[in-house]
Amino acid sequence: MADSAAPAPQDAEALLEYSWGRRGAPLPRRERLVEAVLTVALLAACLALLHATSLTAAVDLAIIPVLAAYAASIRVVFPVGAGFTTPSQLFLIPLFALAPAPVVPLLVVAGLLIARLVDVTLARTRMDRLVVCGGNAIYTLGPALVLTFAGRHDSLAAPVALLLAAFAAQLLFDLVSGVMREWLASGVRPELQLRVQAQVWAVDAALTPLGLLAAYAGVRIPGASVALWPLVMLLGHMARDRERRIARAHERLQALERERARLRVAVHRIGDAFASNLDLDALLQIVTRACVDALDADAGRASVDRGGRRIARVQVSEDAGMGRAMETAERAAVDRGELVSIGEDGDWVLSAPLGAGLASEAAVTVARRGEPFAEQERELFAHLCAQASVSAANVDRHHTLHRQAITDELTGLANHRRLQEVLSHSVEAHERTGAAASLVLFDLDNFKRVNDTHGHQTGDMVLRAVAQCLCAAAGPADEVARYGGEELAIVLPDTGLDRAHRVADEMRARIEALSLRTPDEAPLLVTVSGGVATLGSGAPTSTALIAAADEALYEAKAAGKNRICMAAPRVHAKPVAAGSGAIGEGPGASRADGADELRRAIDNDELELHYQPKVTLPDGRAVGVEALLRWHHPERGLLRPPAFLELLVHEEVGPALTRWVLRRALTQAVAWRRDGLALPVAVNVTGRDLADPDFPAAVARCIAETGAVAGDLRLEITEQTVITSGDRARAALEEIRAMGVGVSLDDFGTGHSSLTRLRHLPVDELKLDRGFLRSTDVDADLAIIRAAISLGRDLGLTVVAEGIEDARQWHLLSTIGCDLAQGFFMAPALRPAELERWLAGRRSRPAA
Repeated sequence: MADSAAPAPQDAEALLEYSWGRRGAPLPRRERLVEAVLTVALLAACLALLHATSLTAAVDLAIIPVLAAYAASIRVVFPVGAGFTTPSQLFLIPLFALAPAPVVPLLVVAGLLIARLVDVTLARTRMDRLVVCGGNAIYTLGPALVLTFAGRHDSLAAPVALLLAAFAAQLLFDLVSGVMREWLASGVRPELQLRVQAQVWAVDAALTPLGLLAAYAGVRIPGASVALWPLVMLLGHMARDRERRIARAHERLQALERERARLRVAVHRIGDAFASNLDLDALLQIVTRACVDALDADAGRASVDRGGRRIARVQVSEDAGMGRAMETAERAAVDRGELVSIGEDGDWVLSAPLGAGLASEAAVTVARRGEPFAEQERELFAHLCAQASVSAANVDRHHTLHRQAITDELTGLANHRRLQEVLSHSVEAHERTGAAASLVLFDLDNFKRVNDTHGHQTGDMVLRAVAQCLCAAAGPADEVARYGGEELAIVLPDTGLDRAHRVADEMRARIEALSLRTPDEAPLLVTVSGGVATLGSGAPTSTALIAAADEALYEAKAAGKNRICMAAPRVHAKPVAAGSGAIGEGPGASRADGADELRRAIDNDELELHYQPKVTLPDGRAVGVEALLRWHHPERGLLRPPAFLELLVHEEVGPALTRWVLRRALTQAVAWRRDGLALPVAVNVTGRDLADPDFPAAVARCIAETGAVAGDLRLEITEQTVITSGDRARAALEEIRAMGVGVSLDDFGTGHSSLTRLRHLPVDELKLDRGFLRSTDVDADLAIIRAAISLGRDLGLTVVAEGIEDARQWHLLSTIGCDLAQGFFMAPALRPAELERWLAGRRSRPAA
């Protein structure tokens, strides 16, 4: 029953903290409603009592000072156990002695209103607190009903048994109203509220005899009841002093809780760094952020030494005025090899070197203005930096071991294991998005003769020279590997068969032009033969791709060596099933034929978009969709991207298809927005799109022509595309981001991005590759996911996890703070109408 904005307290200490923290805060809507109902019920009961009673005696004017004293006593609030009490019982009994019983509840309401108005005037409470006056006066209905029905309007003349019954009725009404109010308004359990009420009753029982004495004195001596004013003033002074002490203790507790929260964040960050395989920038980012949070610093930075100059690699809320002091502390810390603390012009700085592994020349520095760092804070900073040094050493060792595990010792190239990893990633990307990838296998011609004639050392020299030549000719995203013996391989991402053949032939020519000599200084001619194959229906797996490239290499050898051959398309012995096989492959088919088919498909409206939702964690609210292309082929049925998207790398149909997808996706987003659904649509784009100088303008035209707004669109680019396209892609993305279009970095974690590159990319969303989720039972892999999420948040990026396939992954990502999720566990890619039905069903039931 608790208000959704704040969980109900579950024990006495939490109830006291909850009540204390609500002082001065606006009343929640539910509580205002409950109090209003109680006030109406009280007034109705009082009117009924007055109507049922014939009152002949006038109200004694001596009641005015007593009422004022009651109002003053209400403002004296004493914390008692888990609740609060007031000495109002001292003046409640005199009110019953001086006024008819049915009138007393109304007088109490008036006294409460007077007290609250005084507090409002003194800015000690809010005006909306006036509504609680009726509920606070309900307890007076008990004795009023008992005395009225007993016919005793003069309470002092009543027998002791009746007075005890009246007091019991007061406690009963107090119990029922208090329990019901707190349960309905705040969700406090009745048994917990009963404990609070018992403490309040003990105070009321202790004050009741004094109240009776004051009532008897007031009847015999006019105004004698106010003789208790000095006692009330003393209690008020004590209450205010105790309130100030509790307020200071409460502030200290809150400060300690904030400190604990900062330390928890720091420990989590350092733990992530300790367990994760991060580059130096990522490690420094985590450590610096952790130190700034843990020490409540105003600024922080991490720097490395490059040629005798300190280069800042990470900056966290750096204040320009503190820069000089931070640089001075960094130099001193690195020179001395120990923690340094300095203070200049009110700026207090701590700096410490990270003296191990990757961070041997790095230093972390934090600073704040006004308050110097305490000894405990310096010790904590030193401890965090020491842990970071250990983490750096671990990362360094991990990188060294990993590099040794995937590197060929002779040539320095990737080895067979690494080649298989790269091919597996390429196959996964091809199956998911249709991204093209080609493999070139090179074999040194007559290499056995070189070894036999000139010795194995010369053969090793030739292998190293060819490897260096291939590396120099390869692009930044290409992977050069030693496949085995004298065979070398190159994986070319986002490259189709024709371009891969051209690249391979250029490399062959470079190798042939190498100027090598034998041990006796005779010229040594080196040539290679090569085979080229690309992923597709003929080679859908890494094994099939290697077999196809090896077959083409064999043909090149058989044709005379020193040449490059392409893998021939596989001929299907059986009819092609609907939806299988790539367009442009098969007997008599050409890639140009496939491109023509795709152009006709655009003209004949054979294409459609399906949409897969992205939802928030953990509540499962849909906040966007990704558009995925489908082709209703007249002969092969529904085709997914892997069957045709490899054509787009080479053919002019690519830009036309991208613009078709943009227009169709934006048109659908506008239609949804008109129906009240805010669902920005993400569209995948390629490196070829970003290389087109007209692409940003084309995006702007599509937005304008469809009546969309920039926020309706998000572009997704793969990490590999950014690496391959370089500055051209970055310039195009910056122009598109300036329009207000969102940009997502897709498949993050499969490429070679460092934090430095990521920090400068014009992206606002990070999509973790689904491969991260396949082994979340392993602690190291889970730590990598947590670190990636932490890094994304530190850079101000929304983090999306792709490929959520079960409830375990969903709850895991919710627990570690991932922002959004996408995958078959929520929904597959759906047609627009299906997606709308899914959304409607989602709103009618709890989130996953």
